[in-house]
Amino acid sequence: WIAMLTLKTGGTASDIAQYRDLWLVPHGQKLVMHMLSNEYDEVNAKVIPGSQAGWESERMCAEMIVTVRLMIEQAAIEGREICIGFQDLSTCFMSIVKEIQFQLEAALGVEPEISAVIKALHTNVTGQFETEHGLSDAFPLDRGTGQG
Repeated sequence: WIAMLTLKTGGTASDIAQYRDLWLVPHGQKLVMHMLSNEYDEVNAKVIPGSQAGWESERMCAEMIVTVRLMIEQAAIEGREICIGFQDLSTCFMSIVKEIQFQLEAALGVEPEISAVIKALHTNVTGQFETEHGLSDAFPLDRGTGQG
């Protein structure tokens, strides 16, 4: 996979913290992922609770804020702790731990054959950075899903 560094909107070119990395995967891999997306959509439709508005058309952040507030208040009334996890796949592509992803897929009902294909696509993956001097040396990538 190739990583390109792009300047964030309004960022200063001289500040490396103002850049974000975009990891590009081979086109063939994107095609395979697109072909498998229906399986993931079906599993999502079965397991995502109504309290989750991610990837839902005509739903928004304000709805999620109210939902979380109600969950916190209910936990306080019942005298119990609450743990809420958020996973935003639109910004943390390269932080996803593959082994946890596959454990979740199994627990949520993704067909083992589908997960096996995804595992194969993510085995022995290497990355390189695109620089003004060409591509860096390849290095192993043991986490992340790439972007496009």
